Amino acid sequence: MPRLVPFALAAALLTGGAVVVAEQTTASAASDAGAARVTGQVKHPLKLSIAELATFKQHTVKVSYLGGMPEVMQHHTFSGPLLLDVLKKAGPEFRAAVKNDSLGWGVLVTGGGNYRALISWGEIEPKIGDKEILLAIKQDGKPLTKPRTAVPSDKGGGRYVGDVATIKVYGP
Repeated sequence: MPRLVPFALAAALLTGGAVVVAEQTTASAASDAGAARVTGQVKHPLKLSIAELATFKQHTVKVSYLGGMPEVMQHHTFSGPLLLDVLKKAGPEFRAAVKNDSLGWGVLVTGGGNYRALISWGEIEPKIGDKEILLAIKQDGKPLTKPRTAVPSDKGGGRYVGDVATIKVYGP
């Protein structure tokens, strides 16, 4: 794990928010024909194609955020499963004996060009932040070849990770 990840994870968990990690590395996050891998501290690592992601309950969100180079207001509609539903299928290895153990966890999403964004578990936890972050498989009604995250509550597009290859679950 790159040295920056533990510090970014700690910062996100301490602030109750998320930190974008846009570090370029030589590590490959290649995926097979659009498949996204769910790895890390999970009971059932997954490799999910767009077709498999389509079998989850689908959600649709309309979003507006600042993004692109130069930054301009973007307006899109994304559809796909909730990131939380995908992660639950993988089975995070929370410790039952630790009160609110999930609040010390994070999810590192890596996409094209090794672009990364970190999401704290508390953000997506229904009892805490309850943010409906999508693992989108459609954008503006058109199918995507690889999933991308859609974070409707964000004002900037930094956590809209395109071409998602890996979703790594981290815990204490």
